[in-house]
Amino acid sequence: MINYCLNKHYWIVRVVIGILSVGVAGNMLAFAQTPPSTPTETDGITIHVVQRGETLSQIAQTYGITLEAILELNSQLAPDNIQAGQRIFIPNDRIGTQGILTRHIVQPGETLYSIAKTYYSTPQSLAEANNIFHTSSLYIGQDILVTAGANGLLPPETRSMHVVNAGETIFEIALRYGIPIAELATANQIDITTPLQVGQVLVLPNVTFGESAVSFPPPIIDFALGPIPVQQGLTMAARLVTSEPVTITGTFLDRPIDFSMDGNMSRAFIGVHSFTNPGIYPLQLTLTTASGQTTDYNIRLRVTGGEYGQEDIVIPPERENLLEPSIIENELNLIATTMTGFSPEKYLSGLMSLPSVGPISSQYGTRRSYNGSAYDTFHGGADFAGAPGTIVTAPASGVVVLAEPLNVRGNTVIIDHGWGVYTGYWHNTDIFVVAGQTVQRGDAISTIGSTGLVTGAHLHWEMWVGGVQVDPLQWLSVDFDAIGAPTANTAEATP
Repeated sequence: MINYCLNKHYWIVRVVIGILSVGVAGNMLAFAQTPPSTPTETDGITIHVVQRGETLSQIAQTYGITLEAILELNSQLAPDNIQAGQRIFIPNDRIGTQGILTRHIVQPGETLYSIAKTYYSTPQSLAEANNIFHTSSLYIGQDILVTAGANGLLPPETRSMHVVNAGETIFEIALRYGIPIAELATANQIDITTPLQVGQVLVLPNVTFGESAVSFPPPIIDFALGPIPVQQGLTMAARLVTSEPVTITGTFLDRPIDFSMDGNMSRAFIGVHSFTNPGIYPLQLTLTTASGQTTDYNIRLRVTGGEYGQEDIVIPPERENLLEPSIIENELNLIATTMTGFSPEKYLSGLMSLPSVGPISSQYGTRRSYNGSAYDTFHGGADFAGAPGTIVTAPASGVVVLAEPLNVRGNTVIIDHGWGVYTGYWHNTDIFVVAGQTVQRGDAISTIGSTGLVTGAHLHWEMWVGGVQVDPLQWLSVDFDAIGAPTANTAEATP
């Protein structure tokens, strides 16, 4: 399979005198066509080109140095006001490391040796650049520095960059190099409407370093996970390709993973609970062939923090009885039972749409206090403000599995979208559907109301994946069907 991580992730351009040479018309930089030199104390000047959304703290962490060390070398730098395209001198912390430093996100099946092969590097160079003392310390989603060309050979193709001149636009640059503008913007994590800055360095995504050398135990041919690293409260998709049909059982975070199988390909959606502590966790799979042969495949996967805020909710006296633990627990058990099943048929496809046109009044995951209690619960969905009677629509196709009034959630609708994905709609005034009814994306299912435990009219949109409450808003921007799906380029390299 072809490795596209270089185009999908942000770039850090490490400019080392003697490694990069000025190209056409003085405005294009290309990697030299001789092996990169080894920096020394006299020629190893490191320059970091700030990428969109980066902070100085993130840059310092990337290079394993302190913020103070960067500020000392860049006396005119305003730490709270760095701009995309700005160049920052980095203390020469890796003198003697040969190769051109870039970034790589560790994927399933990759090892230090396979990554080194992909980038024409060496395992020793990668280990030194990332302070890796044992190969088993790698984990899926790990963001590492890669010393491309450290084995003394150049990648087979030239990777180019463009330095923005006065008056240039992203449209002109894309046209000049024959690159689709969307591809150029994605490779550099910039908005096509944002003006470019003079001196800004753009990666020209017209080539890749080559094939990714991955290794899986038979009968696994390919295994993809994404988005990675996964965050508290979000969803991850898994796609497994095998040489023959298999039965798969798996666990992650002490919960089972339910795979749906179609011939030699198996897929699953995995939800990560909002209260999962950030850290590295094992994902364990067991594959069983028709002949009864079993294969265990275990990987390590990083879960990052969600940086969720806090909310103080004041319940009026006339509804305080709804805070009784017995009422809350009984209803939660009903919801969990209803939204934890697994339907083998998948109804949804692609991105979901918004269920309401109103503004979001409360985000998923915020830690909540009710009437002065501890912040030991979290908001399990996204709230949309709206006047009573505003239409609520199905964001994706599915089957209604519950449509009735409840004590805490008020008039409630729950839709099963298949493969362990459920969405719920709380506090409605009217309900237009009944249990067992099939709905399509855009169908009216209810109207916004203020029934149940509320302080005002709104829609609470909730999602459960694999028996876990997750952020439904992620499904508006991430096409989980595309995770690991073969493209025209990868199809040729996939066995």
